[in-house]
Amino acid sequence: ELQDPTPIGQGRMTHRVIGVGDRGTRNWGLIGIGRLADRPEDDVQLVFDPEDLYIRGIYRRFDNTLYHYAGADIPDALFPPPTAERPVPVRRQLPFPVNYRDLPNITVDQGTLTGAVETLRTSNDTRERGALRNAIELMAVTFAETARNRLIQNEVFTALRGGGTWRVGGHDTVMNNWNRMGATIRTAEATNAWETTTDQFQLDGVEHGGQQQTYSALFLLGVVYMVKRR
Repeated sequence: ELQDPTPIGQGRMTHRVIGVGDRGTRNWGLIGIGRLADRPEDDVQLVFDPEDLYIRGIYRRFDNTLYHYAGADIPDALFPPPTAERPVPVRRQLPFPVNYRDLPNITVDQGTLTGAVETLRTSNDTRERGALRNAIELMAVTFAETARNRLIQNEVFTALRGGGTWRVGGHDTVMNNWNRMGATIRTAEATNAWETTTDQFQLDGVEHGGQQQTYSALFLLGVVYMVKRR
């Protein structure tokens, strides 16, 4: 049973941060997701950049392989010192881009999550429309988007807790505008103009009556969990 509505919370990322990454200010986070398929938690790990919560790669234990996006620069220091039984992970670059391919149609439920973990654990299907890409995108919605946005988190958590299904649908707009909302908040922080309303956002899917409205940075601060620093 789900107890924590925030998938990235209660130390679930921080206790896996091994050390400072390759760029001075960056700590990388590993999140074990094996438990979603009733397997050991760290059989499959998502590799996150905590500065923006982008998934930069996946690590799987059974073949000691790190699949990563181009330019991720994930340091070896993130992993434990190599041993004869477990050498430095084999690195394989994913041939597809980090952006979503079909965001509105991504569906989150226990069945899709279990299937995605099994795919990430064993599949070598790196085609443009292959199984690995589908699984990574599902995990990005389930973990990254819910950690960025309170409204998304509440809906996904409620659906999963009740054994239901949640589909991105019209919520793709607010997901795609997360960084723009962060920019509004950063500007307000720099100018102390929290009540100024300068930009429009659609915070809920059209199927729920959502529409473009102007929001203050102060209001957005209650919607967005984290803001990209740059």
